[in-house]
Order: sequence, then structure tokens, then C-alpha cells
Amino acid sequence: AGDGHGCAVRASGAVLCWGRNTQGQLGDGTYTGRVTPTAVIGVSSAAEVVTGSGFSCARLTTGAVQCWGDNGRGQLGDGTFSVRTTPVLVAGLLDAVALAAGVSHTCAVRAAGGVACWGRNDQGQLGDGTTTNRSAPVDVPGIADASQMTAGAAHSCSLSSTGVVRCWGSNTLGQMGNGIFLGPQTAPIAVGAIVGATFITGSSNHTCAIVSGARLWCWGDNSTGQLGRGTEI
Repeated sequence: AGDGHGCAVRASGAVLCWGRNTQGQLGDGTYTGRVTPTAVIGVSSAAEVVTGSGFSCARLTTGAVQCWGDNGRGQLGDGTFSVRTTPVLVAGLLDAVALAAGVSHTCAVRAAGGVACWGRNDQGQLGDGTTTNRSAPVDVPGIADASQMTAGAAHSCSLSSTGVVRCWGSNTLGQMGNGIFLGPQTAPIAVGAIVGATFITGSSNHTCAIVSGARLWCWGDNSTGQLGRGTEI
């Protein structure tokens, strides 16, 4: 689910979306909101779908990725900043095995274990060492063994095949999990306390990881108790 819309992959590989459509995020060629699911035009072999604030992306069984909707910060990855009401291919990405979408950016795990990201980058959430928005995928340096990704409002985290979690992007609320609060972190850093992670998931400004031994670790924003530690600090 995105911010006001949801999408689902059908067993056939088609994608259905519903809800808000002010940016074409339903992919049906219109800007009309839908209260029942509508078919995304031109997607027939999806394996996964992810949603951001006003856009959606589908990973195909071939490893290609198609995106549609808001593109003001390059979040569709097609090399432009033009809104699209029907899917367009993400430029040069043919080997994606997993996706994660933030508010206005997307990251993909590549078959060889690398990570590529595109879209908004004002907080370093693309991990390429800059704060420049990217309308096509850029590789995240230093990551060669990723197995999963998660993305928040303005940060991203990867999980390696050896259980190491690395994060990059906004750290004003401790999203990096390294014990300090910084400005934008434009390159990946390891979350120091996490060893042997098996799964990660994130939300707006916090992230959680399942660690071997069935333990759950969370870090980042805790203003409404989202870290589960019994406090709101």
C-alpha cells in the first residue's frame, strides 16, 4: 500500500491497483480515483509490486522493472521527470530480484547482490554519495551481497546474505542505527548492533530487523512508541 492507494499482483502476473489516482499511480491511463481494483495497463508478468507516495513499481519475472505515476523527482527511473499514467520501463535495469519503495524513491536488489536506487535524493537516500535526484538507477557503492531492501520516507536499508544491515539517507531521528544523529548519510553504513539478521522492514522514519534467535531489533523515530520499547523517547 502507498499513501492513498494499493496494488496487488495476481497469480497470472497482472497487477491491479485502486484508490487515489491524482498522479496516475493506478496505471490505468487516467487520473480517476478507483474504489474497486483496476488493471494496470501493459503489465502481464509481475512478480512483485511496491508503492510510494504517488507512484507504483512492478518487478517482472524477467528482472526488468516498470513504474508509473508521479515522477517529479525521477522516481519512475525512466530517465525523465514526466508523470506517467501507464507503466514505463526503468532504464537499464534488467536483473532486479527485489524492490523497496520509499515516499519518493525506489531501490532494487540486483541478481549479483548489488543495489541500485533512483528518485529523490535530498537526504542521500539513494546512497550514491550525493544529494542529487536521479531519474535513472544509480548503483550504491560498497554493497555486493544484498538479499533484501527496505525504504522509509528518506532513508534506505539493505540486508546482506551474511545478516549485516546497512542504511543510508536521513538520520535526524536515528534511522542509521549507529548511536548518533547526523545530517544526511549519503553512503551506506552498518547498523552496529545487528548481527545475524534474517529479515528487515521499514516505515517512514524507523526500521526493524528480525535477528537469529527470534529477536526483534528496531531503531529510529520513537515519537509514538513505534520501537516497542515501552517509551516514546
